[in-house]
Amino acid sequence: MIQLAEIEQRLLQVDAAVALLAKELAMPPAVTEVVVTPEDEARVRAALVKPRSLAVVRLLARADKQAERFKRLPKKERQALLAKSLEQAQADAVARGISLDSEREAARGD
Repeated sequence: MIQLAEIEQRLLQVDAAVALLAKELAMPPAVTEVVVTPEDEARVRAALVKPRSLAVVRLLARADKQAERFKRLPKKERQALLAKSLEQAQADAVARGISLDSEREAARGD
């Protein structure tokens, strides 16, 4: 079962990925900014099995809205965004020395 701290960490990663995508696409922050309304918070609270803090509820609501926004994009645009995000994440990991450069490099290590 996923722990609360792990969920919060994953949601922070979602925020970081959205910021990275905005940077990569040279979009102003207002375009990717998500505003969480009290109605969004109420919807998330109603879906939770256990009571959670307001911070967690807001993180979940923001992630939900970002996911909905992403789903509305055309399929090709979603695929391009995911590919760019994956490439950037891998490049960042390689730069920090925590990831293999490619599948070929991974195969050589076996």
